[in-house]
Amino acid sequence: MKRFIYIIYGVFLLLMAFTFYMAFKTHDGLIEEHYYEKSKRFFDLKKKEDTLGLKVQILKEPDGKGKPIVVRLKTKEGLLTGAKVMLIREWISNTKEDRAFLLKEDSPGTYTANIDFPHKGQWYMRLMIKHKSIETEKIWKLDIK
Repeated sequence: MKRFIYIIYGVFLLLMAFTFYMAFKTHDGLIEEHYYEKSKRFFDLKKKEDTLGLKVQILKEPDGKGKPIVVRLKTKEGLLTGAKVMLIREWISNTKEDRAFLLKEDSPGTYTANIDFPHKGQWYMRLMIKHKSIETEKIWKLDIK
């Protein structure tokens, strides 16, 4: 009987050690580092967007190969001109097809670029806006059929 209990203790310790090993080896990043500072920056940025009255309008979404995206940026003072606007296309299935596109300002506050999608499916679109008054990004999901 004592031998059986010792065997159970040994198996338990071995499984516990293996569990800790696997937990450290396969850390999936679910625990956010410095979450307070990151969330404070996020809410400060949203407050700044509200103060400026920043509005991002997608006038035309791409729907396939080589189709353009047209974006209009407005603030309380009028159209946002002179901004550096970049769109990152991210495929949900994997990261091999991720690509960045620089949008050109065709008319004041209106930015365009031709976007190609090599596959049908769901894509994340990340619009990054960099201007002297604000630096922000908008993310949405797009379904290409």
